[in-house]
Amino acid sequence: MDYDSAAGDAQRTPDISAIIQEIVNRNGYTSGSSIAIIINGTGTGE
Repeated sequence: MDYDSAAGDAQRTPDISAIIQEIVNRNGYTSGSSIAIIINGTGTGE
């Protein structure tokens, strides 16, 4: 299967840049600190 051709609006995630910015702005966060993001879903785009 050609996964590149299967990508579309249903495969896009919402913009989470504001959430990431809140995390890196916290006291104690330093350059090189890790962030783990867990995305759950059914894989159906719903």
